[in-house]
Amino acid sequence: MIEKRTDRRKKPTPFLCQHTFFGRRSENRRSEDQKGNSYFDRYGSKVWILCLSLLGLNIFDALMTLYHLKFGATESNPLLDYFLQTGGEEAFLLAKFGLAFSGIFFLFLHSNFKRVKLYTSSLVAVYGVLAFYHVSPFFVDYTQLS
Repeated sequence: MIEKRTDRRKKPTPFLCQHTFFGRRSENRRSEDQKGNSYFDRYGSKVWILCLSLLGLNIFDALMTLYHLKFGATESNPLLDYFLQTGGEEAFLLAKFGLAFSGIFFLFLHSNFKRVKLYTSSLVAVYGVLAFYHVSPFFVDYTQLS
């Protein structure tokens, strides 16, 4: 008697599973699968570079924010300002890194979804501009602008 098997392709790959970090799948093989959103086991170098750049820029933003706060600046993000006011620098850094890491992890896992690479690239560009904004006071003497 022949055993009937169910087609494993009927169910999409789950968000987190045994293959999330140790699998081999890095792209869709069938053309009908390329039309939708898919989770893969391996991610390309562009995705790694984008996500690690975003993480590095986030760390730089946090450290520069703390630096500027020592000279009278204020935190413009109300949520992070709450953590800064109630728990100090440690709570601010934990909240900043926790929120950033969870968001970047979400973008990383969904990097093969439509538009997510564009969103991640846009976030890297925004944080790049923010990094420039943080270092610009070192190059401009604001006392001479008055």
